[in-house]
Amino acid sequence: MKQFSLKNIIIACAALIGGIASFLPWATVSFLGVSISTNGVTETAHGWFTLIAFVAIIGVAGYLITKEELPMWAKATISALSAVAIGFSLFNIIDVNTNSAGLASVGIGLYIVLIAGIATAALPWVPIKNMLGKK
Repeated sequence: MKQFSLKNIIIACAALIGGIASFLPWATVSFLGVSISTNGVTETAHGWFTLIAFVAIIGVAGYLITKEELPMWAKATISALSAVAIGFSLFNIIDVNTNSAGLASVGIGLYIVLIAGIATAALPWVPIKNMLGKK
């Protein structure tokens, strides 16, 4: 029985967290004591793009779950899909901060998408087995 790759499990978990964050609040608008939050999948297509990117990352990591080291095509694919999530999250963070006239604030979901995107972009290139003391 083959063992699962710890690196692929961590990548898939980071992508799962990022996908879930697409449904968390991306922005909150407050005016006259009333606050309204919106997530990435209800108001814009950006949340759907990040969700699809993270699901695809889970698919690649799951497909290669027993491989100790990811092939170059998988590393490049995961990093490119992560770049989609990073790009949309940065765009939305900048958009909320510059175009809201101080009425809106960035929600926790958008920050989690950004962090998960950075994690999934970097993890394929990190030698995790060496970090655990394995040779």
